[in-house]
Amino acid sequence: MKLMHVSFICLSALLASCGGSAKNLKLSEMNQPQNQTIILEQLTTEERNLLSQYIAANTISGGVDYSAKIGDVIELQKKMKSNLNKIQ
Repeated sequence: MKLMHVSFICLSALLASCGGSAKNLKLSEMNQPQNQTIILEQLTTEERNLLSQYIAANTISGGVDYSAKIGDVIELQKKMKSNLNKIQ
């Protein structure tokens, strides 16, 4: 049983290291289970919130670019949030 747990942990670490950075993943790759783990482990709560806000806002408007990288989307959402705060 312990061997199974150790194997699972090693496999998880291997998948995470092979997957690279969460910010280099495309939006279209987010739903793959191994990528969800990478996203949860590598992105901060603020970054995950910005990503969710981008997806929600752009889904409503019908303009989600699923070929965009997560890091680019987060930076875009940060700029939009900053610009909105300047207006208020």
